[in-house]
Amino acid sequence: HSLSVDGEFGKGYLQTSPEYAMKILLSTGSGPIFQLAPCFRDDPVGALHRHEFLILEWYRPDYDYHELMDEVASLVQELLGRKIRRSKYWTVMKRFAGIDPHSDFQSCAAKLASLNLSRQTLSTLHLDDLLDLIFTQHVLTRLDGCFIYDYPVSQCALARIRPGYPPVAERFELFIDGIEIGNGYHELTDRDCHLERFARDQRERARRGQPTPEIDKDFISALENGLPDCSGVALGIDRLFMLSQGQDSLDGLCW
Repeated sequence: HSLSVDGEFGKGYLQTSPEYAMKILLSTGSGPIFQLAPCFRDDPVGALHRHEFLILEWYRPDYDYHELMDEVASLVQELLGRKIRRSKYWTVMKRFAGIDPHSDFQSCAAKLASLNLSRQTLSTLHLDDLLDLIFTQHVLTRLDGCFIYDYPVSQCALARIRPGYPPVAERFELFIDGIEIGNGYHELTDRDCHLERFARDQRERARRGQPTPEIDKDFISALENGLPDCSGVALGIDRLFMLSQGQDSLDGLCW
């Protein structure tokens, strides 16, 4: 969720990620780029989240997402001395939760019966809401140094979709000690597909009563100019440093 600010020139939003600005640079021929940037998100403050935090984000033209996972794994090996394995999203959901994440709403809802969700609550949830709950309850704590990749297309975000049965999003997330550390994509470059996803996201945000910021016109222009085939990833530096110091909360982090 974005944090809004009121300033001299009107209302605006603090960046949740440097992603769009970096993709504009990529569209002008920058080549591989990185940024270590402060970011802001209006999520509940807790042991693993602050409103302001550091992101390390980088993009590699002509890399697919498996090559980028190799690079992230090398960095984690250097910082934490830990090797990272890989598992498909379907595999961990089937193994630890006993469901096919590409199945229907009712199958997923039945898996959450132990949480005693009311019919009214279920009626407000979409399939992805249920998948997120199942992943949190049955999978997340089992992930100790693991890339999860090939997500359902409904969770594609800004990643490419690879056709097949079922089709999957070429997206990965990094989890260490049950904590999400990073999120990466084989980047979608098609302007029209982006606009369709943004419109769908705005409809969903409106349904949930959330703010619906305007679509970034500069980013759309960059897509029209031509975003190169590339993969990108964002890592939470605060959480990485927390783990490197043997802490289980950001409260004990020493810079």
